[in-house]
Amino acid sequence: MFQITLRMARELSKLSLGEVAEYCGVSTKNIDDMEINASEIPYTLLLKMIDLYMVDVDHLYLGAEFDCC
Repeated sequence: MFQITLRMARELSKLSLGEVAEYCGVSTKNIDDMEINASEIPYTLLLKMIDLYMVDVDHLYLGAEFDCC
C-alpha cells in the first residue's frame, strides 16, 4: 500500500498552510510542525485533515516526514 505525508496530502489538495490552519482552528506553525512530524497529531485534528484532504487515513504516513517513502 502506498502512503503519503500530510504535506503531500495538503499540496495535492492545492491548499496553503494558512487555509488548513484556519479550517482546523490552529496556527500555521502547528500545521507546519505536524507536517514535519505527524507521529503525535491529536486525533480530532487528524480527523479534520482527513476530511479536508479527502484521503483515507490508511494512505497517510503518520511519522517523521524525513522517514517516509
